[in-house]
Amino acid sequence: MNSLVSRRLAVSSTFWRRLLSTAASSTSSSTSTSSSSSVPRGARFVKQRSRRNVAMFLGLFGFIGAVYAYVIAKVGQEEFSDVDKQGNLRVKIK
Repeated sequence: MNSLVSRRLAVSSTFWRRLLSTAASSTSSSTSTSSSSSVPRGARFVKQRSRRNVAMFLGLFGFIGAVYAYVIAKVGQEEFSDVDKQGNLRVKIK
């Protein structure tokens, strides 16, 4: 139990440290002049987000395709030998 609490505190302190360092760097970079060839601050975040979007699309597309193929395969295996084209039963029920 104590190790779980210490891990959560370590993660929390790391989060706040990173948040404060990015806030400090953003205020200092806004006052200094930056070159036009530098990469925008959010570019890496946008790349990671687009990768996650592509991964989510492929995952959902694969799942939906698998469900569709399964349903088509199961429906295709049904046999209607006891019903004619008009829907009438060929075998009489006793």
